[in-house]
Amino acid sequence: KHVAFSLGVSKVERLFYEFIRQIGNFRLTKDESDKNKLSEILDELSNFCELYDSHRMFVFYNIANIYYLCIVEENEEVLKSKEIEIENVLKEMSNIFDKYNLDTFYQNIKFLTDFLLFEYYTKTKNHIRAEHYLEKINPEIDAICPQHISHFYVVEFLNAKVEKFLTDGSVDRLVELNSRIEENIDIDMAETYHYIAYKKFKAISKFYQKDFSGAARIINEMRNELSMKKYLFTDIECKLFQALQYCIMGEDGLCTQLISSLKRQIKPSEEQYTSAKLFIKFLKTALKPAEYRRKIKKVNEQWLEFAQANTGEHAILPFLKLDEGLIRRITNPIKDN
Repeated sequence: KHVAFSLGVSKVERLFYEFIRQIGNFRLTKDESDKNKLSEILDELSNFCELYDSHRMFVFYNIANIYYLCIVEENEEVLKSKEIEIENVLKEMSNIFDKYNLDTFYQNIKFLTDFLLFEYYTKTKNHIRAEHYLEKINPEIDAICPQHISHFYVVEFLNAKVEKFLTDGSVDRLVELNSRIEENIDIDMAETYHYIAYKKFKAISKFYQKDFSGAARIINEMRNELSMKKYLFTDIECKLFQALQYCIMGEDGLCTQLISSLKRQIKPSEEQYTSAKLFIKFLKTALKPAEYRRKIKKVNEQWLEFAQANTGEHAILPFLKLDEGLIRRITNPIKDN
């Protein structure tokens, strides 16, 4: 019986890391088959938990389950309805970490309860609670980042910070930890999802700090370092974001080059990339010479058309917020770099 239990714990651990790898893959592809694999792994984890009374299995399953809910669950009401359940599960998890305080694995991941609560409350737009957990995380970040085990959790934390920014609009809050994270984290290119997600976060930070050439450079370097052929969705998203920087900077030639490449890429699966096509249309209008007032009206209309069509789990550039000032800058042919 004990041997079966030990094998069960090992199997759950393997499934858990497979789940983490697979959820990164899903983030990059937005593919239905990757999404299905995730729910299959989660079901398997759940079955083991029901079979054995094990705190280790409880921890693995619930970390996976909460990330699944926060990343894959589209319905905000469903998420909100799970608040008490999630709070209780994470309270129990904290108790396990305290009880087994000599367990090095638990000590290395005990920061996760705050990370998961921050992510959950950001997703459900409960900003007071999200802010509370962000305050708790800030002093811990230097110790968390160097651990290889924490790379997935850190990039998910950064994704949640971008989501929070889209509501509160505070650039200072978005970037306040960037230099400390940069000093302490070392993500290998072989960790494809972590590497791409971290570079994207840095580029998004530059963009909202109005360092458009910095944002373009980060994305361009990443695309030169990595082959993104397997991750069409992310490749298209990164190219669109890079093209936007060139458009803002008045680098029309570079922007047009990327647009041509994107159109070729999208052609075989056009129906999946309706919003990407609308964003290309928006960029092309911004590049075309026209009378300023007529042009700004058209650019605004096309931005609105893109924003309205760009919903659901295949939404592209969900981190993009353009204010009136940026729209004017995109439209105005006399651009200051």
